[in-house]
Amino acid sequence: MLAALSTRRFHLTLTVLALVGVAAGSAEAACGSQRAAMDFRAEIGARVRCERLRALGSGQTCAPAEECAEQVDRVAELVFGPSDLPIDRLRQPRAWRCQKRLSSAAKRFFIRRNRELLKGIRPSSFAARFVADVAESCADVPLTTPATGFRAAPAVGGACTPFSEPFDDEGAAYCLRGAFEEVAQEVTGVNVKPNILFVLTDDQRWDTLSVMPRTMDLVAGRGIEFTNAFNVTSLCCPDRASIFTGLYPRNHGVTSNGGAQMFDNFGADTIQRQLRSAGGYKTALLGKYLVFTGGVLGTQIPPGWDDWQVFMQNGNDGSKRLYFNYTLNENGTLVTYGASPEEYSTDLLGRRAIELMERWRGEPFFVEVALYAPHLAATPAPRHDGAFEGITPHRPPNHMEADISDKPKWVGTSRGLVALAGNEPGAMDRWRISQLETLLAVDEAVESLSDSLEELGLTDNTLLLFSSDNGYAWLEHWLTLKNYPYEEAIRIPQLLRYPKRVHAPVWRAELVQHIDLYPTFAELAGITSHPPVDGRSLVPLLGDDVVPWREEILIEHLSTAAFTDPSSGVRTHQWKYIETDADEGVVRELYDLVADPFELTNVYGDPANAAVVSDLQARLAILKAQ
Repeated sequence: MLAALSTRRFHLTLTVLALVGVAAGSAEAACGSQRAAMDFRAEIGARVRCERLRALGSGQTCAPAEECAEQVDRVAELVFGPSDLPIDRLRQPRAWRCQKRLSSAAKRFFIRRNRELLKGIRPSSFAARFVADVAESCADVPLTTPATGFRAAPAVGGACTPFSEPFDDEGAAYCLRGAFEEVAQEVTGVNVKPNILFVLTDDQRWDTLSVMPRTMDLVAGRGIEFTNAFNVTSLCCPDRASIFTGLYPRNHGVTSNGGAQMFDNFGADTIQRQLRSAGGYKTALLGKYLVFTGGVLGTQIPPGWDDWQVFMQNGNDGSKRLYFNYTLNENGTLVTYGASPEEYSTDLLGRRAIELMERWRGEPFFVEVALYAPHLAATPAPRHDGAFEGITPHRPPNHMEADISDKPKWVGTSRGLVALAGNEPGAMDRWRISQLETLLAVDEAVESLSDSLEELGLTDNTLLLFSSDNGYAWLEHWLTLKNYPYEEAIRIPQLLRYPKRVHAPVWRAELVQHIDLYPTFAELAGITSHPPVDGRSLVPLLGDDVVPWREEILIEHLSTAAFTDPSSGVRTHQWKYIETDADEGVVRELYDLVADPFELTNVYGDPANAAVVSDLQARLAILKAQ
């Protein structure tokens, strides 16, 4: 009886929709129209009633929606899970209670959010509350039913349910909210341009994220961790210029530190100029820009920035003045800070970013928070001083490598300089501790930024990206800086959260680089015409689909910083091939990163690798010709 009644109501709903001009195939019925947005809740309501009865064993089949069928199916699967799951999955009372709350939340969300979008309201804090309330009713849902062993959770949040005990109710609600937001924008035809919040650290190794649990939980735990992220050149200026242009250093011309003035006059449009002029974005840079000639940046503001709060000093003189006692160029006015613990630069810049987000919440914004941590001389916030005293020393197999005869001579020069400067392992251990301690304030800043996005209703439509310009050597191969082609310098941490497109945690192993950020930001902002770039958009990777991707990346160091010689190389998932223009001639290195991840043995001279060398040399030539 109930099944028949539900079926009659369902078909009656479809009849009414057809009578008001939203039949499939009509111009008004196209998903993305205003009429579709207004009628979507009826489609969802009918599908919810049918799916509930089907789950209880009614035996009926739910008819496809007449309008926005794809979107209705997606919401139904998010709420009820895959349609082929055993019916017994919802006979447990707690799972059924959660299921009903999810169904109600979906209907209420789309009633409210569709109206908001049609009125041009960007933030979705009110509609998002409906989904957030689900957590209270779903917190105690078991993932398996004792009687049958059937998994209950896939029918409670569908693809948004993690397969682990206990049920992550908050994570499921977060995932559902972003997925619903994506559907709402498709149904209304209103594409909300994402805000972009970019947190960039300085000299942070890729393997230090373990001391940042908040960042890992709030960004990686709700988005993507790129496990094979790299720069092109592991040096501040070249890498940051690559971020702004999407170009290799050989193409944007900033190949060493001290190039800020040249870069300001660079002819190609930078991403901030594109976002501001073509995308209608508000743009801001807070913290470190580029290293500049002369040690002190003037009061000028480079093109493309609406708000400019940038360090005046380079901070490369070994001082602590970019953590304390620093000067900011605040839109042309010089202001000195850092006399008190409250003005610790990481904390202050995080607060400034929150103020900008509050001011610009009604329009799309691009805010880059370029922190100085953990750059040496690393100075932790007073509250974190001593937090890692007693930590286990860092002693990987390539630490103070015993045999460096297969490396270029400049590596031996570095070894001699380390000994001359007295940088024994104990000194590097102290440096490492201080660097890790500075990251604790960064972790807190990321949490504050994330909390503010939530309070402002901006989370679902904000891309939050966390990365670093380059890594740093802790006496691997006797090296202590960063301008090297070895893994410790070129690998970087990179985490991305964008709830509207990434609904659940994903780990991506593709080879990605900072040159990919420009085209990614441009595509998400809807900018279809911009100068050519060397990178490629990461948008196809915003999910767990397998997509065609590059199989190699270019790494190059065109300056002689840190007593190195210029080099270029190509890295694949297994191999790294390097050519160094050394005083003793061209030195070639080949490492099997699977068999030798610490790059201890240069196997270039092994005849068994001749074909590999030939292939990588050809690939390198192609990359250098771009």
